[in-house]
Amino acid sequence: MNTYRKTGTPTKLLSMTHIWSFRSGDAMPDLPDNGKWMIFESADTVDRIWRVIKQATEQGKLGIAAKVSSKGLADRSRTKKYLICVYTENYHDKEEITRVKSVLQALGVDTLHSYKTSQKYATFRIDES
Repeated sequence: MNTYRKTGTPTKLLSMTHIWSFRSGDAMPDLPDNGKWMIFESADTVDRIWRVIKQATEQGKLGIAAKVSSKGLADRSRTKKYLICVYTENYHDKEEITRVKSVLQALGVDTLHSYKTSQKYATFRIDES
């Protein structure tokens, strides 16, 4: 069984871990078709953006879960950016994917990078035209 860290401030957490937030329960549900929005933030913005995403996730306004990388992980990355992932239940549900994107944008997240499925090497963009 996985143990999920649910407290902490990304820029202050030196260990090599993630901080998680869940819509309900204490663990990531086992959903083989889940996907995630990937958001990359700088040290200047990540703590504020994470607080907003964490709260919205726990209130059921976003997807099923979210996680953010720690300072320890960001410092080891090539870009030194913090990765925030916002998970959806099913990458086949384009309406849900688009809804979560819209909520993120309404919350002030303007650094959405891409949506990635749980399937290895499968990344796609949502065509909103």
